[in-house]
Amino acid sequence: MNTEKSISILHTVASTINHDRFGKFVPEESTRLNIIKKLLKGTDYKVLDKDLFVLCSKRPIKEISGPITVISSHIDTHRKITAPFSDESDDKKLRGTYDNSITNAAIITLMLENQLPENVVIVFTGNEEYGMKGAIDFCEFAKEEGIQARVIAADVTGRGYKSEKSFTMENKGNCGAWMRKVKEAFGNSPYDWKDKKGYEEDDEACIYRDYGYESFSLCIPTKGEMHDNTGLTVRRKTYFDYTDALCIAANL
Repeated sequence: MNTEKSISILHTVASTINHDRFGKFVPEESTRLNIIKKLLKGTDYKVLDKDLFVLCSKRPIKEISGPITVISSHIDTHRKITAPFSDESDDKKLRGTYDNSITNAAIITLMLENQLPENVVIVFTGNEEYGMKGAIDFCEFAKEEGIQARVIAADVTGRGYKSEKSFTMENKGNCGAWMRKVKEAFGNSPYDWKDKKGYEEDDEACIYRDYGYESFSLCIPTKGEMHDNTGLTVRRKTYFDYTDALCIAANL
C-alpha cells in the first residue's frame, strides 16, 4: 500500500459532506459522492447511480461468476457536522470528521491500487444516520436482480481504541462457512483485533442480516465524537491495518 497516497485520499474524502433528503442524494450537498466519482474516473470500475446508493464494480453485477462479496460503506454525513476536516495531530495520529469518511477512503485506496478481485462489489450508501434506507434500497435492488452475496459493512466504532486494536468484527449475522473463513484469516493475521459478541440495531449489518445475507461489520476503532465538528481520533497505524483487513476479507 502506498501509505502517503492513502492518507492523501483520506484527507480529500473526509473534507467533504454528503446529505440526502426525501429518499435521494442532494446533488448540491453531495460533494463526497462527486469526489469519489472523480477519483474513480479512468479506472476499471463502472458506477451505477441509484437514489440512495451507488454501486461500483469492475464488471456488470449479473456477469460476475461465483460468490459476490459486497463491501458496504455509508457516505452520508450527520447533519451536526458542518465543517468536515481531516488532519494529522502528530506522526502517529489522525483527526477528523471520520464517520464514515475514513472507511470510504480505505475502500477507495484498495480500489485505486487494484487490490480487490472482480467478484467484489462496492456499495456506497446514504441515509445510514437517519434510518439506513440506502442499505434497504440496495437489498431490494439485489432481491429484484436475483443477486446472492455476502456483505461486509465498513464503519467506525468507539470500541478498541484504548486497547489499540487494529479493527473490530461486530454484528455478525447468518454466520456460515465464509465468515468462519474470514475469522480464521484474521486470526492468522499479524493484527490485534476484537471479535465483539452480540448485536446492536444501529448498524447497516443489521439490515443485511434481516435480508438473509451472511454479513458482519468491520469497524475501525476511534476516540471522540462521531456526530459533531470536533471529530474523531484514529491511530495512523490503525488506519493502515484496517485497510489491509478489508483487503484480506475481500479476497476470501
